[in-house]
Amino acid sequence: MAGIFNGAADASGEWHNQAFYSYAVTFDGANFVLTPDDISQVKGIVKITSANLAANIYAVDALATANIYSIVNGQEVLYEENAFVGANDQFGKLFTQLLTGLDLGYFGQTGLSPNQNALNTNSKVISITRGTGARSTHLEIS
Repeated sequence: MAGIFNGAADASGEWHNQAFYSYAVTFDGANFVLTPDDISQVKGIVKITSANLAANIYAVDALATANIYSIVNGQEVLYEENAFVGANDQFGKLFTQLLTGLDLGYFGQTGLSPNQNALNTNSKVISITRGTGARSTHLEIS
């Protein structure tokens, strides 16, 4: 997944500069993990649970958050806990692209990523369900 964050001020007024991003998306058994490629100007590992990701597919859910990590001396260090995935910053831009792909066309499809650095080059979204029960969600990628 790659693109450009155009730069913007977030809700607190802090400016975030324009930057190129290139991320691989994997699943570690508990979280979807967005990891920047070496060429990405946006840095930071982003982890979101499948329930929180699924809760944001159709509309941004302010209660569904992600954790952002920096790499310091080879170790993951928590940079921002419970980050709002709809934020007007470089990390919110990642979710805009990821969620748009899940909602508008990749469901049930298989294909090769145009990102040459993608770790998993032939994935299929096999199940997205939402709506049975008060807040029931499920997302599964093979």
